[in-house]
Amino acid sequence: KVWLLQLQVSWFNSYTSLITYTLGPDGQFAGVYYGVGASNHYYLGSGRFLWTDTGRYKSPNTRSVITFPLTTYRDGEYPTPKPNLGVYTIIVRTALYGGSYYFEGFRVWVRALPGYKMLPNTVMPTNGRLSTYVRLPYRASSIYFAFWQAFLPVSSSQYLCYYDTLRVTPSEYTRPSMFYRYTLEWSGLNCYVSFEKPRVDLIVLYLVSFPEIPVYYKYSNHYYVWTDYYVLQDWMITGNLYYTAPSGD
Repeated sequence: KVWLLQLQVSWFNSYTSLITYTLGPDGQFAGVYYGVGASNHYYLGSGRFLWTDTGRYKSPNTRSVITFPLTTYRDGEYPTPKPNLGVYTIIVRTALYGGSYYFEGFRVWVRALPGYKMLPNTVMPTNGRLSTYVRLPYRASSIYFAFWQAFLPVSSSQYLCYYDTLRVTPSEYTRPSMFYRYTLEWSGLNCYVSFEKPRVDLIVLYLVSFPEIPVYYKYSNHYYVWTDYYVLQDWMITGNLYYTAPSGD
């Protein structure tokens, strides 16, 4: 099973900076967070962008960016098949151009990374407990977990129903590893209107620190670490596979 892609785009001039975006088969971003569906960038106004790239430990100017587009994107987006396989579209644009030549080439590498223990593809009950683990593509120095429900589409039970209890334990690890265990618990589904078979999708976010691939920015000809955190995710369906209309007025 493919969980995510590793996308790397490199260029040649040290004053150039590129931005990447990745769209899934349905046209949505393959993750709404920086470092996933789009590379880290910042618009300064008046047509100017901040210079950024993905470094290697303490080496800032590698002239490349790395992102991790997901096949399991769900947070802030509409539901898709799981896993969401098909044609992924990569968009590369110039943020800054070094200007040493009339044109400058760039290179693109993409590799598929497996999900060793992904959340279930089958429909889960509305009360449950699941112990599992996540295996990361790089060694992390720490990881933080978040567990919540999707809210799109707003006219469905995704938005009109809620769980009394959504719990993930532990909520964090602060030891280096590529492998982390955790347990999910959910119960007490309530709806503002009556649904015969409500569906609520539950999302797990992994906020991970990868010190091997920090994002740098440049200011006044000095390099600074912007972040080394990446927000990965997985999700599962609870209740019912298909959406149903409210059963009452």
